[in-house]
Amino acid sequence: MISSRLIKSNNAAAGCVDIVDAYDPFDGNGVALYQLNGNATDISGNYDGTATNVTYGTGVFGQAGVFNGSSSIIDLPNNSFNFTTVSVSFWLKLNSITGEDYVLDVYDQASNSARGYAISTDASNKIKFRAWDNSNFAEVFSSSTLSINTWYYIAMVATQTSASIYINGSLDNSGSLNGFSFYAQQSTSIGAFRGTVGGGSVAFLDGSLDQLRIFNTALDPLEVEALYTEELCICGGTVDTLDILDDSSCIALYPLDGNANDLSGNYSGTPTNVSYGVGEFDLAGVFNGSSSRILSNVGMGVDHSVSLWIKFNSISSAQKEFLDWSDTSTGRTLRLNTYNSNQIRFSTDVDQFYYNGVTTGVWYHLVYSGDGKCFVNSSLVATLAEDTSTTGDYFYLGSNHDLNRFSDCSIDQVRIFNKALNSTEVTTLYNETACTPAACTSGTTNTLDILGDGSCIATYTLDGSPLDLSGNYNGIQTDVTYPQGEFDLAGSFNGSTSKISHDLKWQTNSSFSFSVWVKPTTTPTSGLKAILMNVNANADQTGAIFYTEGNQIAFIGTTSNGSWTDLGLYLFGPSPTGGVWTNYVIVKDGSTLRAYTNGSLTKSAACSAGAFATSSLQEIGGNAGNPNFAANFWNGQIDQVRFFNKALSAGEVTTLYNETPCN
Repeated sequence: MISSRLIKSNNAAAGCVDIVDAYDPFDGNGVALYQLNGNATDISGNYDGTATNVTYGTGVFGQAGVFNGSSSIIDLPNNSFNFTTVSVSFWLKLNSITGEDYVLDVYDQASNSARGYAISTDASNKIKFRAWDNSNFAEVFSSSTLSINTWYYIAMVATQTSASIYINGSLDNSGSLNGFSFYAQQSTSIGAFRGTVGGGSVAFLDGSLDQLRIFNTALDPLEVEALYTEELCICGGTVDTLDILDDSSCIALYPLDGNANDLSGNYSGTPTNVSYGVGEFDLAGVFNGSSSRILSNVGMGVDHSVSLWIKFNSISSAQKEFLDWSDTSTGRTLRLNTYNSNQIRFSTDVDQFYYNGVTTGVWYHLVYSGDGKCFVNSSLVATLAEDTSTTGDYFYLGSNHDLNRFSDCSIDQVRIFNKALNSTEVTTLYNETACTPAACTSGTTNTLDILGDGSCIATYTLDGSPLDLSGNYNGIQTDVTYPQGEFDLAGSFNGSTSKISHDLKWQTNSSFSFSVWVKPTTTPTSGLKAILMNVNANADQTGAIFYTEGNQIAFIGTTSNGSWTDLGLYLFGPSPTGGVWTNYVIVKDGSTLRAYTNGSLTKSAACSAGAFATSSLQEIGGNAGNPNFAANFWNGQIDQVRFFNKALSAGEVTTLYNETPCN
């Protein structure tokens, strides 16, 4: 089977297509696309709108429609979008939230009845889907709240019985709709609630809308993910294909690529203290051995099977669960755990098997088949007796359900099947392949060696992951999300817990440079906000930090005597403006420091040639924990972080400022 896979960092990859201008990107279910690039035209040509008091400003893709909150509306032809199943995809940035402000209204009140559906905000700062059918109505709300002045990608997927809300590519919440028809004979509008043809409008949207799409089928999670960055890659890899065996037996797939979502959309997990690092395929869930776990409600049927990849960071003599699939009423249990420093134990409630010779730092593929067979790296190692009780009611990764035995490991590509697997199918799982993009053929943002001299030693594009393009200094993320950035996606940091930890130490006694793009949520005016940190976790005051202090941007570090010093660049310019991207470059050229803002030299100063004592903690966007420098976490976005092992020239700084995305 061919998989449709999002490529977040490289839309020039082989088989990848840019779908920004396609109203029907998935071949047959796309109905309308309103790009709102200066008009209310539908790209399909079938449902052009008539705009009233709508202006147009900067959007996520080109322009966006700007709705004033009092009189802006786009009227669409009557009888538009009357489907028994509907999906709506759009980008939204709110200027204010006054209550029930409408994004889309497909509704009528003919003959004193109410029929149709609508998407709106609500007084609790959430997005909601509402459906009417005569005197009945149902609402499904997002779990997440929306902030003003922030772009969100939102998708609503509704059948007659349920609706799901996706935010920034991930499933946010689902709920029941009780058999609604969605059929409306009269008004359809964008940006306000009309209710009846020619009737007065209310509940006006105060904000911007971009790239609003209508589909007459239910989008699957991969299609939602593709729309999040408007890129789709068709390739032969299988890791993002749910139905890998082509028989509908795979009922859940957790790729663990930055979240605990199930690609089927039915059994998405709840992660606790899970971070995401480099996996066997793309990213993997990283479990800390003390508190990390993922809980899902996927049930365990009589013949159900599970497949996963795991790499242990440490194995102790004590029992540590990394999978616990059990039923509290029947007592039926499947547990996988480490044991006696070098063993994996496969355990049912009536039998068990110990697999010997396990080492840390190595990826293992494990399968427990519904008929009791246990496989390691596609080889059958044991067949266990089974309890044939009916179903399980909880599924834990990273710990047992009692939360007292946590595993220190990384887990990737977890699949659940509703049947027993044979040895050939297990081999198929063991040999599945990633959808690898080709190298970028235009643009430079996904090119490590941008200057062609080998001086760029690490690049964090932050296009959906904390990976370094060199592969040498991959990061581990905590509470980082990935919205639209200056180039493709960017890391979004929440100002309290978000960070990316890596192990690249800045050069201490030689020349070096770094470049970074930042966009704060609001213009910093007080306190310390860390952008890049290289410091020690103890009290010896060693390291360096790039940050904002009050309304200024600053770079500070230690000289060889271990005392914090301004090094001539402390408070070298105004803070970046809230909501605006700014590029900064810091260059250490022997005993001279230079700071550049948007390609222009801001300040030059002398420093000790041996400045910046060796550090032990390296972070992007976070407070690395030095007790003598209590920097706070960055609140905003960071993009395209590059580190060089030389002093950049003014011309090379200009090259970085003018680099272009891979498109």
